[in-house]
Amino acid sequence: MKGTLLRVFGAMIVIALILLVVLADRYTQMIKAEDARIKVEEWKMEKFAAVEADKGKLIREEKLKVLQRRMIIEEEMKRQLQTYTLQTAGKNNNIFVNKVDGYRICIPKEMQVDMHFSNVRAVLECETLTIEIYRQDIENTTGSGIESYINYSNLFMDNRIDHKKELEEKCFINGRAISLPSMVTKCFKKN
Repeated sequence: MKGTLLRVFGAMIVIALILLVVLADRYTQMIKAEDARIKVEEWKMEKFAAVEADKGKLIREEKLKVLQRRMIIEEEMKRQLQTYTLQTAGKNNNIFVNKVDGYRICIPKEMQVDMHFSNVRAVLECETLTIEIYRQDIENTTGSGIESYINYSNLFMDNRIDHKKELEEKCFINGRAISLPSMVTKCFKKN
């Protein structure tokens, strides 16, 4: 009986050791799995933080670009405002004064002014009317210089493909004969 008892006791010790090894192995696997999960979570958090940092950087850069564009537009508007004034002339008209070239013209109140290229032209426009006034220095203030310029600049009136002369008025300004043609163009879509 002693032998049987020893065998049973030995078998119980073996079973206990096997159970201990299985539990220890399971515990080790759980610890490894938890460590792996923690590492994955840390990696996700690092990636998330990096993505958020990149988003923040992109947003700051975009805000900076928008601010720079606004500043450029404001500077351009300030520069343009130094080149002209609009004075009220009744309830339907304004007087546009070009400070660059020293002339004034009565325009409808709804017209917008574009003096972006003030050293070359002034553009006054609304939905139904566009006035483009171009500037060109003429070396001779008398004689053929002015006549040549007027003849050249009026050549566009011979182009009947995309516009036609509606009427032409003649008047005198400072003793000089002035021709004021009014042209009608085909409708083009504005950008």
